[in-house]
Amino acid sequence: MENNNDKIVITLNIIDAPVKPKIFREEEEFYRSAEKEIKLLYAKYQEFTPDINTILRALALQFAVGKVKKTREVENILGTLEEINLDLEEFLENE
Repeated sequence: MENNNDKIVITLNIIDAPVKPKIFREEEEFYRSAEKEIKLLYAKYQEFTPDINTILRALALQFAVGKVKKTREVENILGTLEEINLDLEEFLENE
């Protein structure tokens, strides 16, 4: 019987080279989606330059900016939730 927490090895094609991460089965969809995203962006950047190092820097920058944006969004949501929680506590204390 298989468990979703079992680790599996998958093969991804990242910039024309196989990458074989050992991942949790439940995360496979994320890895496959990331592989597709890299392929699309790589093709886009190849239109502007054939230099692999420039393309890799552009890919790294784009993914890092995306991560920073998502982190800020989550921090903003958490801040809003904290404010709501404080307002709720204050409301309940005054009841």
